[in-house]
Amino acid sequence: MKTERLYCLDNLKTFLIILVVVAHCALTYGNIGHWYYEERTSDTITNLTILLFVAIVQSFSMGLFFFISGYFAQISIDKYGKSKFLKSRLVKIGIPLLVYMLIFNRTLDYLGVLKYNNINYFDHFFFSIKNFNISPGITWFLEALFLFNMFHFLFSFGSIKNIGEIKLNNRNIIFFVIIISTTIFLIRIKYPMLTFILSLPVDVLLKYICLYLLGAIAFRNQWLDNLSTKLFKLNVKILIILFVMVPIVILLGGVMNGNLGKFLVGATWQNCFYSFWETYLGVVLIIVLLYYFKNKMEYTNTIMNRMARSAYAVFIFHAFVLILVGYFLSNFRIYMLLKFLILSILSVPVSFLISSYIVKIPLVNKVL
Repeated sequence: MKTERLYCLDNLKTFLIILVVVAHCALTYGNIGHWYYEERTSDTITNLTILLFVAIVQSFSMGLFFFISGYFAQISIDKYGKSKFLKSRLVKIGIPLLVYMLIFNRTLDYLGVLKYNNINYFDHFFFSIKNFNISPGITWFLEALFLFNMFHFLFSFGSIKNIGEIKLNNRNIIFFVIIISTTIFLIRIKYPMLTFILSLPVDVLLKYICLYLLGAIAFRNQWLDNLSTKLFKLNVKILIILFVMVPIVILLGGVMNGNLGKFLVGATWQNCFYSFWETYLGVVLIIVLLYYFKNKMEYTNTIMNRMARSAYAVFIFHAFVLILVGYFLSNFRIYMLLKFLILSILSVPVSFLISSYIVKIPLVNKVL
């Protein structure tokens, strides 16, 4: 089995990190979700544009991260053994997760409210610790990945003989989408979209578990080498259909009349449709992106290599950049949608630039 460096996946991870940064920029100004520093607006065009952008990114980005993580986890176990894999996960995931939970998340919360509430940092910090107000924040992904890695360590796929028999075809894709979207819909009847329990998104957790497992299966079955042009073209057509559905369902579902909540929770046709649409869109985008990057982005250069090396650090530190740049932009009266674009354009390169130096720091470079 091939285990040489896959530049296509390095480049894909960089692309996904950029999307994560831009999506968090969107949360700064869109009237959705929660972010450390927020400037909300009632402008319909801004909110609808940001809502659609975040919905699309959210449908596939974290799932694709888990898929890639499962892929590389299986490579690591096969190549280095389970003991080295465990040590690596404890260092590269455990340490950043603890630091973020205990220090960074509290600091970011403080920076987010500092403009409106001039409180002492240490009072804020120790109050949070005293009341056990500790959460991973955006690093919930690392919490979930660490749990997946531990189960992977305990129940390695190396003992499964027929794992290579699982095929990537349209029939299996449809079966996966139906099972996952039905589960998501049933959970969302009671729990609203992205309800977090123990800092994990309960509605889409099964999807992430499955995508992580499929990443490991993909390595064993060499799916990346066998992605067909026929499957790619079919999924591009499906992607177009799914996008065409959006304005129709927005109008029929009453989004413009304030009925967005029906898409997020409850036994409604809107919730049922969105659970299916989100899942199918995510799977289709994952297939399309894997094919494109495998066939068009299997190379690197100095800049791309530096960005790939810094991507993990960008994930850990980009929130600091977004808050500080957001503070700066708050001094200007600019249309919120335009301000979102400016924040994104400024924050992405600054985050990568700062992170490229952070990963050179001794000891830190062993973790990030």
